[in-house]
Formats: sequence, C-alpha cells, structure tokens
Amino acid sequence: MKAYRIAWTVAVGVLVARGVTLGLDHHPGLAGTALLLGAGAGAAWSAGGPPRRTAATALAAGTVPAAIVGHLPALGAGLVVVGFVVLVTSPGFLAALERWLGSPGESSRVDSIVRGLAHAAPGYVPPPPTDDLDRDDAGRTGSLLPPRGRP
Repeated sequence: MKAYRIAWTVAVGVLVARGVTLGLDHHPGLAGTALLLGAGAGAAWSAGGPPRRTAATALAAGTVPAAIVGHLPALGAGLVVVGFVVLVTSPGFLAALERWLGSPGESSRVDSIVRGLAHAAPGYVPPPPTDDLDRDDAGRTGSLLPPRGRP
C-alpha cells in the first residue's frame, strides 16, 4: 500500500500543480484569492496541532481550490468526474472501504443482539444450530474446522 500511496500522491500532486499554474496564469486574481482563503481555512482547521501537520493542511487546503479554478475552464463539468476518481482512488478511502468490507455483516450484529436479549423473550430466539454439524472439542456446533484428531 505504501507504493500505491506514493504513486497516488505524486499523480495528484502533478494534477494540482498543473491546475494552480493554469489558474495563476489565466485568472490570477481569482486563483490567488482561492489559494489564500483555502490556506487560511486549512491553517485555522488544524491550529493547535503539530506545526508540520498544520503547514501540510494549509498547503493542501490552499492549492486545491486554486487548482479547481485553473482546471474549471478547460474541463467544465468533467472536473466533477476527475474529483470523484481522485476521491475513490485515494489510499484513505480504499483503507476505509477495506475496513468496511471486513466488518461483520448486519445479520451477525442483529443475531448477537437477539441472543443477548434472549432471557427477556425466549420465544423469539432463533433455534440453535442443528446436530448434524460436527461438534468441536468444547462441544459447540457450527465449527467449519474438523475436530482435532479426525481428518
């Protein structure tokens, strides 16, 4: 993931640098204002944190709006698609997606809640697993692995 993160950062950095250059070349007043306002908002957002992180946040928050100003005349509505692609391919988004896909499903959460509240209304508890499954060493059913000692 480290190589992907580096490659993604370089690609987005080139895209942003090109946009800032275009914005400052064609619309210097608007791009400069967007750059300064974005940097100020980023610095205010991360104030109180480590200085290095505050500087990085201010830089990113300032250059992105200036890059949007630079790319907007050339790409128009296509800039929304570019922004969406940049967002869904970002390492942070992919890590969050991986965590979300690896989390237990909704049915297992509901099942654990129902079993936890079984003493309140025993009639609503789903039936236990059937005995045709192999039991593990502790006598529990439903194990996907065969018990020890049997192939």
